[in-house]
This record gives sequence, structure tokens and C-alpha cells, in this order.
Amino acid sequence: GAPSEMHPEGLDGYREAVGRYHDELLRLTRSVMRITACSLDLPLDHFDEFFFADGRADRAHCLGECSLRLAYYPAFREGEEPLPGQLRYGEHTDYTGFTILWQDHNASGPQTAREGLRPPPGGLQVQFPDGAWVDAPPVPGAF
Repeated sequence: GAPSEMHPEGLDGYREAVGRYHDELLRLTRSVMRITACSLDLPLDHFDEFFFADGRADRAHCLGECSLRLAYYPAFREGEEPLPGQLRYGEHTDYTGFTILWQDHNASGPQTAREGLRPPPGGLQVQFPDGAWVDAPPVPGAF
């Protein structure tokens, strides 16, 4: 199926649990949007019309792109080093209005292995407007 429909087989309650988690993240996103609107002296619901029908922050009322992506970056095995330019998940930039990310501080694995260097814990990198990628290590316990 399409990526939005992929769920592992044989895990009772998985789809429902992920759906509830997704709805909670959408509610958190709406709160972040309202904080952003307030900081810009806009009405609190300013961004709602772009993301949510009827002012309801859940999957059933989402307009456009309200995706949940669950990504797993497997740890490198002992002695294993990434090859220069090796893709592990795929280099990308996020395309939605807001991204809420939880990083596993025990994981390692960047978008790409730059110059064969071992990635930092967490593996997240942020791209600057000039195209340069910099490491963004996780803050324990934070989204």
C-alpha cells in the first residue's frame, strides 16, 4: 500500500495506538501553531484554516499534509563504518508547516555519511540555506 497505509502485520493494537499517537501530535502541532500565531499578534486560530477543517485537530479533520513518519535508523554494528554518501533513510528536508521530532539519543545514523565520518548520536542533521548540513544532537527527553 501507500506509505500512509503501511503497518506491520501481526501486532495487535498497533494501528490504533499509532492513530491515537498521531492525533495527539496533531493536537500538539495545533498548540504550537497557536503559540506562533500569538507571538505574531495574529488570531490564535490563524493557521487552523490551512491545516484543520472545522477547527478540529485530528486525522479525520486534517486538510492537506498532516503526515506521521516513523523512521528507524539501525545502529551501526561494531567496527562497521558508513561509506561516503551512503544513504540510510534518504536525505530530505521536511515539507510541512511544522515538524515535531523525537530523536533516540541511543541511535546513530545520519541522512548521509559525510566523508565516511561516523555520525553523532541521534543522527539528525539540519540543512542551512547555503546547503551545508550540520549535526543536531538530541536533547534528552525533548521533542
